[in-house]
Formats: sequence, structure tokens, C-alpha cells
Amino acid sequence: MLTYQQWDLIADSYIPVLATFTLVLLLQQSKQPGTKYGLINLFHLVLSIVFIYLMMFIDQTFELWPSFGLDYSTHTALALVFVIFIGLNNVKCCIASCLSMFMYAGLMIYQEYHSVLDILTTALVVVPVVYWLQNRALHTKTA
Repeated sequence: MLTYQQWDLIADSYIPVLATFTLVLLLQQSKQPGTKYGLINLFHLVLSIVFIYLMMFIDQTFELWPSFGLDYSTHTALALVFVIFIGLNNVKCCIASCLSMFMYAGLMIYQEYHSVLDILTTALVVVPVVYWLQNRALHTKTA
């Protein structure tokens, strides 16, 4: 069995791996001739990231999650931004990225970073907005 520190290293590596894969997808899209796919997706990706950090600021200012005995999970929110991006932009990786998110959530619970409710409530707030923003990028590309 791995030690707490080894699991911690794996957890700390998850978001950078997702970010790297996302950058690779953006670079591939930017090389498509005559398209602005990469720039459009980058813009909506940045908007998604701004949104989740705005939510963190709002939570810290108004103590929304703490008022329910919970914690806004920035780890969950940022991971979801990348997982949604990957899922929408690479159908082949959609299931793998979603499964990896569930495993990451399980690891955060196991390591006691966050509770199940922290993760679920964060996802409940973040997913609809991030999905809408990133899905909008897909429709912008095809319009």
C-alpha cells in the first residue's frame, strides 16, 4: 500500500497532468489551417477558470460553503474545468477523463482533503456554468 505522502504526490500531479493534456489539445487545434479553434477554446477555457476562482472569492467573502459546514473545493472545480474541456474536445478521451475525475474525487476523500458533500456541492455549482461556457465554444466554432 502506498503511503499518505505517495498518494499526496499522485493527487498533486493530477491537475498538472490534465492541464498539460489540455494544452496539447489546444496546440493541435491551433494548427488546423484556416480555423481559430484553439483561440476560441482558449478564451472559453480562461473564462471557465476565471469563473471557478470568482466562486472561490465569493465563497471566501460570504462564507457560503462554511455556513453549511462545508468547504468549496477549488481542486474539484479546477479539475472539472479541464475534464469538461477534454471531454468536449476529444471524444476518445471523454470516458477516461470522467473516470479519472471520479478516481481523483475518491482520492481527495481518502486523503481527507474534502468530504463527499464538499465535492458534490462544488460540482453542482461549477459543472453547469463551465459546461455551458465550453459548449458555447464548440457552437462558436461551427457557426
